[in-house]
Amino acid sequence: TRRLLRHYLGPHILVNPGVDKSGAERFGRLHLPAPELNKQKGYKVLTADQWLFSSMEKTRLPKGLWDWTPIKLQGIFFRVDVQRYRELHESILGLYDYHGLPPEPKDEAAMKLLDMTFRELMLQHSLKDLLDLCCIGFGSYGLGYNIPALYGLWFVTPVAVEAYIAQKLDGTIHTVELVRSGYGMLWERMVKKDGLKIRYDIEIDSINRNLEDCTKRIEIKLKNKEKVSGKSSSATKHDAEKKTKDSGWYNADVIEADFLIFAAPMQQAFQQLVKDATDFEKKVCEDIQCVDCNVCLFKTAKKEGEGCLTFYPESLQPEFTKRPDGEVYAERNIIRCYCPEKEKDTKFRYTAAYQHFTKPQTGKSKEIAEKSKKFITDETKTVNPTPAKPEPELVHQAHWDNYFPHFSVEGIVKERLPWRVFETQGKNRTWYIGSSVSFESIEDITNYNIQLLESQGFGKKIAFPPKPSSRYDPDNNARYLAALSLKRPAKSESKNDKDPEPEREDARDSGADSGTDFGAMW
Repeated sequence: TRRLLRHYLGPHILVNPGVDKSGAERFGRLHLPAPELNKQKGYKVLTADQWLFSSMEKTRLPKGLWDWTPIKLQGIFFRVDVQRYRELHESILGLYDYHGLPPEPKDEAAMKLLDMTFRELMLQHSLKDLLDLCCIGFGSYGLGYNIPALYGLWFVTPVAVEAYIAQKLDGTIHTVELVRSGYGMLWERMVKKDGLKIRYDIEIDSINRNLEDCTKRIEIKLKNKEKVSGKSSSATKHDAEKKTKDSGWYNADVIEADFLIFAAPMQQAFQQLVKDATDFEKKVCEDIQCVDCNVCLFKTAKKEGEGCLTFYPESLQPEFTKRPDGEVYAERNIIRCYCPEKEKDTKFRYTAAYQHFTKPQTGKSKEIAEKSKKFITDETKTVNPTPAKPEPELVHQAHWDNYFPHFSVEGIVKERLPWRVFETQGKNRTWYIGSSVSFESIEDITNYNIQLLESQGFGKKIAFPPKPSSRYDPDNNARYLAALSLKRPAKSESKNDKDPEPEREDARDSGADSGTDFGAMW
């Protein structure tokens, strides 16, 4: 992803939170208010190290020794935990490059360690402190609750936790970086620079891949007719309207295609749209679970003593928050994060407040926003609250009730769904991409897509930056078509000859999953 950002948006697109254009740190310190821990340790607002090491003291030392032992000594134990986590990670998934889908464990003992949540796995191996750090650092996923162990191991690689230590030894290593103009700009620039032809605002009624007759093309039926060029080979005139004499355009209600790449939310859209979904594809859709992520952007009065990022760790720790119910787990001061040099010229404060729910909160956006506002203005929850007067103004809300789609523990261990999906890529005239088959992060989705391309015959290594000549062209890339089983058999010249039977899938070889939008990675 870093290479994509630099190629399309330039070398200086990544910024460190709270660091201005001259490289000076103005508001870079991370704050972690933890009211319950504060009562025990006497701090008001904690730095990341104070919070981590103080939490470690609670679990490792008798209370009488808390004030006699320098908390930095816990750093030694933390380094040991990091090494133990690497050993655990490798014992389950082996050694790999941490890009794309992790390898399928072949050892039953390793697979048995996936038959639980990530929290259960970490507690079973006495890695609670590291678990707490992961819960805070990767808050939107809810790794401290009911997330399967595979997804915790997938995202929290040994390199990720080792970076926490490495950045203290090497100032060039940054654990948090932001895209100056937002990730959305990457896709906009990609479309423009590569001349991608994307048709927006088209409502699909149904998709028929014609799996029973591979001589027929895939048919995508539209709810509303689309104006298309008469030269187009991808649309048919099922509406019986003739081309306009002069313009060469006509209205089509069906688009034809040779291959389907499905990137919509699988659990919400696949069975509803794809009329010939296989039994395996249905099983995949039904197994997918989601959490809920909500982000509110508020315009508020300014408050002092704030860094650019504030995490509320106790909002995501089950011992303090048994089940999240609107607690804010993080705030991002937008001005101080992205353009701290403008802080003194800004009359108001703009803060993005993040909330996690273990279950989708469909239809509750307004209620959730009110809970967010109530939390950030509550001194007992935040230690340093947002001023309640004037009342914070909700500028924008992004609510994902289908966030972080993932397979169940049973689907992973008994059905091996993540790996079976990958095995079936390209069959049934379909690729399944997006977070439902990978992980809800842009980095992981991108890496999964590259892994998919390489596995389907697009070279052992994907060329980068992309060259115009490497674009998919069905006329010039016959070997790719063959690899994808896209070549339609020639029509029989004899009336007595039957068309070859299409390749049929068994329960282990039929289709799979999809993915959602890229989520709340603001």
